[in-house]
Amino acid sequence: MTTNIVFVCHANYCRSPVAEYLLKSFGDKNLNITSAGIDPIGIPSMDPRSMDYLKRNDIPFDIHTPKRITSNIIKSSDIIFSLDYSIFFKLKSNFLSANITMINHSNKETDTSDPFKYSDIEDYFNCMDNISSLINYIYKNVSKFQR
Repeated sequence: MTTNIVFVCHANYCRSPVAEYLLKSFGDKNLNITSAGIDPIGIPSMDPRSMDYLKRNDIPFDIHTPKRITSNIIKSSDIIFSLDYSIFFKLKSNFLSANITMINHSNKETDTSDPFKYSDIEDYFNCMDNISSLINYIYKNVSKFQR
């Protein structure tokens, strides 16, 4: 049985595409993974720093076009991961019955704040490393997050 997972951040430009491709890199055919944003950025790509992070870690990725989270995506998803508390509360208020979980559910101290305005590439990559460690946990424990 396929499990449908969506990662949601603000713009679907920095964090959620990285989370999507990190989880896809495990190659699990039982997982259907996508990402979306509350207010997607109008650039038909992901942040170049995110692409650089994925390349440096040998994570394959496709052309990414930011998209808005919709009720159809919510309804078709078994697990919805929010990348921060602001997104979590927006999702909860707009999609009351959805199975929404914080990405750092397993380790609330792990910072996944929006790195869009970070000027230091190391700070940006630290955020991505945090997401990567959480993705490893999610992959090993995906059944714990299902409805």
